[in-house]
Amino acid sequence: MGWKKLTFVLIPHSQEHIKQIRLSKSVIYSVISFFVIAICIMIFYILGFKGKDFLQAQTIELNEKSDILKNQLALFDTSLTDLNVRVAHLESTNAAIVRESGISEMDLQQFSSGFTYLLDSDSEQIPARVLAVINRLDRESEAFEYNFTTLFDSCIANGEMMMGVPSIRPCEGTITREFGRSSGSLPTAGLKSHPGIDITWDEGTPVVATADGVISESSFSKELGQYLIIDHKNGYRTRYAYLQTRAQMTDKLKLKKGQNVARGEKIGAIGRTGITIDATPSHVMYSVYHQGIPVNPADYFFAYDFRATSSQDVF
Repeated sequence: MGWKKLTFVLIPHSQEHIKQIRLSKSVIYSVISFFVIAICIMIFYILGFKGKDFLQAQTIELNEKSDILKNQLALFDTSLTDLNVRVAHLESTNAAIVRESGISEMDLQQFSSGFTYLLDSDSEQIPARVLAVINRLDRESEAFEYNFTTLFDSCIANGEMMMGVPSIRPCEGTITREFGRSSGSLPTAGLKSHPGIDITWDEGTPVVATADGVISESSFSKELGQYLIIDHKNGYRTRYAYLQTRAQMTDKLKLKKGQNVARGEKIGAIGRTGITIDATPSHVMYSVYHQGIPVNPADYFFAYDFRATSSQDVF
């Protein structure tokens, strides 16, 4: 059977005045519903208050992270711009290498990246820009590797030729007469010009070849005294005049026409030979000819340190 009312009996310790409370079914349900609703409201209030603090904390943290990301993105964009400038500089340098080394432009075309960099402040475009620049760097690195390898091979191939270019001083000493100057202190129309330079130092000072070559002439004349000419087989010839004679030299060099000599190898010594040498201190007149035309030897002093390769005289 269903119930419609409940009776609650309240019995005090003295067992006096026993009270009875009779509640209907609807009242009991109403009271239970009230307490349930009250408890739910309290729970939602507590959770809502705590949730609000949590959300506020999360919002502050996200804002801070967002500011950091914005700053990093700005630095990244600046770095990307600088990187693009460097790539452009490398491309121009690469073009210069191609131009100077003679590398075929057709060979270079296979490395062309085909990317055009655009300065766009839109952060969403940065990943695409990064990929474009990385692609350019990758392609340009291939071009540099190819061009530098070709340039290196060219240098190796031309090494023998470069060894035949006069590039050192023939001996120790002081230049006492410059190229082109006449017998006086200044060029004079009535006096013969000087096709070389005079280097004055102690008699017997070793004289070395200034580049690889072949002795084309070793002789004596009144005008040049004991002299020697080296043909470097590349349009250059060098002449060394007023040397000691072989009889005067402490070590007798066995140099003769057709003999190969190397840069830095001793070929003679400073002397005082020739008809006019008595009026001048001991020296060597050093001349450089290119395609038969005398040029200033001082323009070919690329290296100032040198040693004779002769085992008898090293200085």
